[in-house]
Amino acid sequence: MTDLEYARAEGNAIKNLYFKEWTYPAGYNFHIAGTKYLNGMGIILYGSDSGKVSHNLNGDYKRLTSLIGIDDYTKNFAARGRVTILGDGVEIFKSEQLTGGDPAKKMLICPGY
Repeated sequence: MTDLEYARAEGNAIKNLYFKEWTYPAGYNFHIAGTKYLNGMGIILYGSDSGKVSHNLNGDYKRLTSLIGIDDYTKNFAARGRVTILGDGVEIFKSEQLTGGDPAKKMLICPGY
């Protein structure tokens, strides 16, 4: 998803959406449980904030695979959250509770299969 142009951002994602690396600290790549990732998408959320990023895929993709987790940059702030994926407005994936410092979790979505 980092190479696809997103359609829109909502909520906290409008001002706190990052691709491949954080802006502050400058050049800091995404890290989950000590593992560095050269690709990715991150949203900085505070407290009960939420953020949403939408992509128009136009039926061009059959599946989505990813690793999801909370970046080490915030792991000591009791960071917790979930990733929810919607397809045509319908929830097709909801992660288990993610906690800062935990290893990345695999996500595989094959809608219609």
